[in-house]
Amino acid sequence: MASRAEASELQTVGGWAIRDDGAGNLIVVSPTGATVGTILGVAASTIQSRTNQAPLAFSYSPPKVAGTYRIIAYLDVTTGTTLTFKNKLTYADPAGSAITDHPIWQLEGSATLVTEPTANTADRFVMLSYLFAVDNSGTAITLVDDSGTYTTCAYRLAIILERLA
Repeated sequence: MASRAEASELQTVGGWAIRDDGAGNLIVVSPTGATVGTILGVAASTIQSRTNQAPLAFSYSPPKVAGTYRIIAYLDVTTGTTLTFKNKLTYADPAGSAITDHPIWQLEGSATLVTEPTANTADRFVMLSYLFAVDNSGTAITLVDDSGTYTTCAYRLAIILERLA
């Protein structure tokens, strides 16, 4: 039977290996067996196109390891006569407390910061990079609608969640 390290090995080149450490990370291992680096990256992402509807819920269940994440999003309103994009981010902080927060968005080309982007025309908004830490419970990280208004609108939403550490 293969050992855990052998079973989780993804690629080997010249004695160097890239392995899955079982905690959601890829690690770089030298020919001597020493871990020399960790490859962190995109934990989850989605792109949605919606018309007259709230966005689909975005949810990611992290490994049961404490870590630091960054979520960023881009909202491209192609038609908006009545759109109030209201969302909330939920996760468990390092103390295990349930956190609900409303990310800050910025109107592209403007210094205006808002928690609820409102569009009566075609507009683009970028969510400011939001850094947060989670505990080791594996509690889902979610970005969901929080009673926004999505009447007579069309938009695209891209969300990227990165695991930083």
